[in-house]
Amino acid sequence: MQASDNPDSNDLRDLILGLQEEIRGLGQRLNRLEEKVDRVEAQTEPRTLDEKVEKVEYKFDSFQKGTDGMVRMATTIIIAAASVVVLSNITPSVISLVNTLAANNQ
Repeated sequence: MQASDNPDSNDLRDLILGLQEEIRGLGQRLNRLEEKVDRVEAQTEPRTLDEKVEKVEYKFDSFQKGTDGMVRMATTIIIAAASVVVLSNITPSVISLVNTLAANNQ
């Protein structure tokens, strides 16, 4: 808003009202900015960050324990399968050996 070269009281009143509106608008924008800053500060508080880190550490520990358990289970299955394969190949030889020893002892 611009004042004329020879402002009268109405012009001055209009200018003052316009300035008051602009000041109110700036005040509202400042309040919104303060709210945003407060939210950012709340999100970056050390306590909040510590809680987030603890949650991530807990998840990592849980996944690690689960992975360790799966590795142990897979190892057990592999050993059991290998034992079955090896024993199935050895069984005929062992039976033959036992029969031979039994026949020689009679």
